[in-house]
Amino acid sequence: MAWFGKKRMRGTTDTVVLTGEWTAEIWQPGPITVPAVVDVPSLLAQRPMPSILPDNEEFTRTFAGDDASMRTFWLLALLHHPDRAVVAQCLRSGQLTWVHAEDVAHYLADPKLADAATEAAWSLSDVGVRVLVNIVLSRGVVPSGSPRRKRSTVTERLRSTCPPERVEFFEAELARS
Repeated sequence: MAWFGKKRMRGTTDTVVLTGEWTAEIWQPGPITVPAVVDVPSLLAQRPMPSILPDNEEFTRTFAGDDASMRTFWLLALLHHPDRAVVAQCLRSGQLTWVHAEDVAHYLADPKLADAATEAAWSLSDVGVRVLVNIVLSRGVVPSGSPRRKRSTVTERLRSTCPPERVEFFEAELARS
């Protein structure tokens, strides 16, 4: 199966242009063009990984052969995809790292993606969970901007789904000031 689709229907484009401040996390601020339809598991399974910025020779040369970084960049971009099914595939990929914690934290409060985001949260390393908790609780340099009630709801969701082997770590992270 191809990792992207050509066209969904007549007259629609096969790509989506993603923009926002977050694009600077990949290389430099600017638009990123991704397929409109993506099979995320097939994309992430490719070796070598395709460049997320194929028209940027310097970027592509810098990360040539670095599949891990390219996978991280693709997931960063696709977590901003307008198709929630693509975002859900990313959240369920099992390949998210601490770099993706801010996006996972954001989707924990999204009713349509909260279940997938919760799974993603617990797939993160301890560093990823620490970053995620800091974001959810608005601690540190990346405040969540979420109202207290929403933060409480997200915290309770995480607490109720926490794997037994991570409860002590998670509670310690919540208690940190």
